[in-house]
Amino acid sequence: MELGSGPGTRARSMLLCFVEVDPADAWDQVLGFVDELDGSGLAKVVLAAPFIPTVVGTNTYTDQLW
Repeated sequence: MELGSGPGTRARSMLLCFVEVDPADAWDQVLGFVDELDGSGLAKVVLAAPFIPTVVGTNTYTDQLW
């Protein structure tokens, strides 16, 4: 059974950006990059999602999941 929209085509790409600060502190730079990329015509950004890693072996950040 096929679920969702499938893996897409070769025209679909994923770009990961790793930052060494809290993603909220870098968000203005991310939005600037998104605007430049969208404006260039090279790509259209459909999702920009920050990720904050957990601290392995602890419950750090689990209170913020819901």
